[in-house]
Amino acid sequence: MKYLPLIWAALARRKLRTVLTLLSVTAAFTLFGVVMGTDAAFRQMVDVINRTVVVTFPRFADNLTDGMGQELEGMPNVAAVSAAGSVEGYYRYPKNRVWATMLDNAAGWPNAPITPAQWAQWRASPDGIFLSRVRAAKWGLKKGDIFNIVASSIPRADGGHAWRFQVLDVLDDTPYWPGGFSFGSYHYYKMSRPVADQPNAGWFQAVVKNPAGAEDTAVAIDARFANSAIPTDSISERTMRSDNGTAIVNVAVVTRRVAAVGLFMILLLTAHGMAQSVRERLSEFAVLKTIGYSDAGVIGLVFAEALAPAILGAGLGLGLAALIAGRIPKLLPSLQMPEPYLSPTVIVEALLAVVLLAFLSVILPALRLRRLDVAAILAGRT
Repeated sequence: MKYLPLIWAALARRKLRTVLTLLSVTAAFTLFGVVMGTDAAFRQMVDVINRTVVVTFPRFADNLTDGMGQELEGMPNVAAVSAAGSVEGYYRYPKNRVWATMLDNAAGWPNAPITPAQWAQWRASPDGIFLSRVRAAKWGLKKGDIFNIVASSIPRADGGHAWRFQVLDVLDDTPYWPGGFSFGSYHYYKMSRPVADQPNAGWFQAVVKNPAGAEDTAVAIDARFANSAIPTDSISERTMRSDNGTAIVNVAVVTRRVAAVGLFMILLLTAHGMAQSVRERLSEFAVLKTIGYSDAGVIGLVFAEALAPAILGAGLGLGLAALIAGRIPKLLPSLQMPEPYLSPTVIVEALLAVVLLAFLSVILPALRLRRLDVAAILAGRT
């Protein structure tokens, strides 16, 4: 407690410098919280992914066929197969892009949050659709509403392009689909298209018997159709989601590098500020040594001066990160990003970063204080 007045006096000595340092640390840890929270959210999403699903897409711009699905059902390690498609277009006006994923059967979609009773609703109302709360709020829909998707690239058997859906229910969101979901009936999708298009599927989901063999099954599927008219590109869903659904960017690598760069910049700023502060107060430290403060006590005082604004700034920064986390998916809807999650691991990493930041920033000032010539300083010879 005896150090508190000294720490406060040191921080209040140059109020503007202290405030600017605090703001810089706050900004850095806001960025840290957002990017590391995003990484934690992606990791949480991957943890809940079912290991039994293999997804098969056409390698080129073709459509898969029902016959290919029947072949998949007969392959080793395959327990069930579901055809799938999507209706993508706009709702009400062209800039309001919307989409629906069309599901064939429950066996092929073990992670879909659809109950047996809700699957039965599709049999009674094939044009029904289930929306997550996120999607329903985004598109302004509720249970019982009519949801028309104008999909110019997907013609209907009646010659039109407007796909009519009725919202059967609005379901709770799940980490499995961080951007929300909108599920329709594949049977409705298939039978509403022209006869020539009905045997075509967008992709297949195969549920394997042995999850450990999912990757081998994906390779076997591609080998089966390698020389066919429609070659395939298969991948386990866990691998696909672990890569964040895209080969464009590795989120884990990017987030950690961004956080590291932000902390490094703050380290430079804090270290410069501490060096300048110690240089301005050499005579004060000389007096402290004269009255009995040890080298360790003086260095501890300087470390506390560096740690105090770092802890306060980190707390404010993580608080701001938590406040803006919910807005991140809305700002970047096309990336389907999950909401950043400030997990206990992220908080611990932030605390460790604060201590390391304060420690590194006082290394050079501490070395100077250990070599301090008290007599020369008090005599005004330096």
